Amino acid sequence: MNLNEDCDYLFKINIIGDSLIGKTSLLNCFVLDKFEDSHFTIKIDVRTKRIEVDNKLIKCQIWDSPSNIDRFLKIALQTSRGYLTDSSGIIILYDITNLESFKIINTINEEINHNGPKNIKKILLGTKCDLEDERQVSEEEGKKLADKLGINFFEVSAKTGKNVNEAFISLIKDIIINNQKQNSTFLYDKKEKNNKNKCAK
Repeated sequence: MNLNEDCDYLFKINIIGDSLIGKTSLLNCFVLDKFEDSHFTIKIDVRTKRIEVDNKLIKCQIWDSPSNIDRFLKIALQTSRGYLTDSSGIIILYDITNLESFKIINTINEEINHNGPKNIKKILLGTKCDLEDERQVSEEEGKKLADKLGINFFEVSAKTGKNVNEAFISLIKDIIINNQKQNSTFLYDKKEKNNKNKCAK
């Protein structure tokens, strides 16, 4: 795959979850294909990756939320000033070794439903699944919550890479299907679009 090619689709994806649950580590694993143990994030971090899915070249602009999620939810989600604007998908995270991060998922999902774009695609991920001995949330509990929310679910590990690409690809496929139905402006067709609609390099 030539990363300098024009992309077929351009999607903005947001990562949202509690503090210190591995949001930035997950992002680094997917974008940089390496593990970096991240710490407290004080500002929004935006990364870009091109990936081929179903013979289509996808450019993902991925926004990582700050760690102070309580304040961030009130300011960013409730105002939707830039953070969720034009988003195609959202990755909601919790840490399987941190029960409190799991308990706030319903609140996060409610804020997204109330303030985010309509028909946005979401996925629920349980991070740090390599730390089985420290587990506080069972995989079954994660699946049950995802079923309740009507979204896909994976347990992932940024350290080992388990299910990271699979989770992102699952969300991207859902976004493609959703945007085809909605005739989204974020859907790029190289056969029909002229140069002004090419993805930025």
